[in-house]
Amino acid sequence: MPGHQPGLPWRAGDLGPVVAALDRLVAVGTPCPVPDLPTAREALAGELPEPALDLLDGDSLVHLDLRADNLLLTPAGAVLVDWPHACRGPAWLDLLTLLAEVDRLGEEGLAERVLTTSALTRDVEADVLTTVLDGFRAFFLHRAAQPVPPGLPTLREFQRVQGEALARWVARRRAPAR
Repeated sequence: MPGHQPGLPWRAGDLGPVVAALDRLVAVGTPCPVPDLPTAREALAGELPEPALDLLDGDSLVHLDLRADNLLLTPAGAVLVDWPHACRGPAWLDLLTLLAEVDRLGEEGLAERVLTTSALTRDVEADVLTTVLDGFRAFFLHRAAQPVPPGLPTLREFQRVQGEALARWVARRRAPAR
């Protein structure tokens, strides 16, 4: 398929088509058209803490591993590729997890702007989104402390960096407004 991955750092021009693709995915993927997929809660059980797992109810088709290297930008729009973690969950989950990468590797404030303006997330309680982000923070930092798996020498460093970035974003979201 002709196309290219979004550039890093993330820019609004590349993120816009991805958000539009996620809007389309929710429109055609709710209720989830793929029978027998696990729920997000089932897929992430033992990985995320209970407070985050408790917020993952939903019946939308979820990619669950969105980041720049699982996306292609084409003339027709963004295409989501590499679906081994597909599950059923809340319509906003893919956007939230993608924005974790955007917050770490994007224009300053871009992730938060999209989070508060996207139709997928703008009406979701801020504390719900922050609790799920904090759950992923705990997951990444826990995983980063595990032994390096054979053949994946950079995985634990990636997880540490992602966990620390999520910790900073969660702290900013929980800080009192000035």
